[in-house]
Amino acid sequence: MPHRTSDYPDDLVYGVARRFLDGQKTSQILEAVTKRYPMLFSADAPFTRERVYPTVREAIRREFIQLIPPVEEALRDALIKRSANKGELQVLDVLGGAQTSQEVAAAAARTVLDLIMQLSKERRGPVHIGLGIGQSNKHFTKTLGALLRSHIELPKLVVHALTTDHAHWNPMENPISYVSYLRDALPGDHLEFVGLRAMPFFEEERVATQYLYHDALERKGEIDIVVSSIASSLDHDGYLKRYLKEFNWAPEAEGLVKQGWVGDMMLCPYSAEEALTPEGRRPVTLFSLPELVEMAHSDDKHVVLMVAACGHCGEPKVDALRPLLDNPALHAWNHLIVDQTTAREVLR
Repeated sequence: MPHRTSDYPDDLVYGVARRFLDGQKTSQILEAVTKRYPMLFSADAPFTRERVYPTVREAIRREFIQLIPPVEEALRDALIKRSANKGELQVLDVLGGAQTSQEVAAAAARTVLDLIMQLSKERRGPVHIGLGIGQSNKHFTKTLGALLRSHIELPKLVVHALTTDHAHWNPMENPISYVSYLRDALPGDHLEFVGLRAMPFFEEERVATQYLYHDALERKGEIDIVVSSIASSLDHDGYLKRYLKEFNWAPEAEGLVKQGWVGDMMLCPYSAEEALTPEGRRPVTLFSLPELVEMAHSDDKHVVLMVAACGHCGEPKVDALRPLLDNPALHAWNHLIVDQTTAREVLR
């Protein structure tokens, strides 16, 4: 007489699991089992109602029940397994295309709001957020403002511009413009803005002479959360590429290409192997890529990275994302949010 569920025949295990999944009560399952298999259970080893649950677990072990995760969960697990760099990773169940960047930015806003409220409870002072230039950051800020408007407990925020605001071709994607979404959501004494007024590139020896840049640089250690996207070196809408073209810095662009430029994060270019520095000039940004890597590995700091296809032209960013997943020297995130198409292409 079988005493262990592992000794039960297949048809018994399958039958119990089938009835359980059909919603039958344990008393009904007990009655059906004892009628169909009276010789399998003796008085010293009866099939009781309590045995239904371990029998269902046995059905899972024998793979009579298949647990199939949603596609975004399967892709997330596959990315985590593939990646040498670890952190919190979300894959959204949205397909690629220019509009996907809005969905990814909205998910990032929900993530950051949770971080803001968590940090607000741990301290009395404001939470400091760093925002870069670009469409993803604009969508992120717009959604964060909408979420804050429906929040009962309003935090105090200090928003730091991480990059300059010289995108004259689209001024609405400058930090100083879209921070207004937060101004509409928070009382005046709950929001402060730290700007970064400078040319997008400087020769190294001239950076220290720029007072406004120096002032922003002095306060960068206050930043708790950095929110950023990345750009592919192939995408002509990327801000680093646009700056190099607009200011006619062809030698710097050619030098980056020779070094294997695949993407940039916060105007900081990188190859598959390392962070790159344009010859002659460097981008004006509060953090270098190695500093973002260090920040992402700090216990009390957060770097939230949004990756979807370009919001303007739909150019994918897969080649720019892979090094940030594969190379520990470029692990500049501890929260990564991607769309389903990007995840599939990375795994391919």
